[in-house]
Amino acid sequence: MSNLNKLFFTFEGIEGSGKSTIINIVYNEFLKRGYDIFLTREPGGNNLIFAEKIRKVILEDENITPLTELFLFEASRVEHLDKIIIPNLKQGKIVLCDRFADSTLVYQKSKGIDIRSIEFLNKIATNNFFPTKVFILDIEPEIALNRLKINKNREINKFDKENIFFHKKIRDEYLKLVKKNKEKYILINANQEKEKVSEDIIKILEKVF
Repeated sequence: MSNLNKLFFTFEGIEGSGKSTIINIVYNEFLKRGYDIFLTREPGGNNLIFAEKIRKVILEDENITPLTELFLFEASRVEHLDKIIIPNLKQGKIVLCDRFADSTLVYQKSKGIDIRSIEFLNKIATNNFFPTKVFILDIEPEIALNRLKINKNREINKFDKENIFFHKKIRDEYLKLVKKNKEKYILINANQEKEKVSEDIIKILEKVF
């Protein structure tokens, strides 16, 4: 299973970074070119009922503790990997995932959970299976939150409602990941128009594919 992660790519970013919009543009572009490509998301998963139920709880319940939230993310991830991600990779498909273990790492750390505990649980839930490339869509939190306000098509979740300081903390944690491993984490300027952002990512993936 060690080589499967070469076809596994994840997209990360703070709320309002345009991540979900961009990953859909990238997916559709490569689908149009004839690539065998699969799109999924976390928390939850493409047509994975159990994990999608967990997603609903995580995004809507504002009273669960950060530790409970962490366990819910990991439970969803186990199912997602076992039933969706790994089977598609074994079929030779390229898999793009909207959020993965790095989201859990930065968000739960920002909520006060010890990073060693998060890393430990991430490794257990994934059986130490992680993507080789992670696109981090970097954006000023003020711009991101303004995008959320004007985007009438997006359902507001509890993370969207966090204050500006929380979103700044999340961004800082993502930037720390980039500094640690510039080979794995690819920083993308998400302050630009979505066409330019997706174009930048597509050019990188063209070389990888």
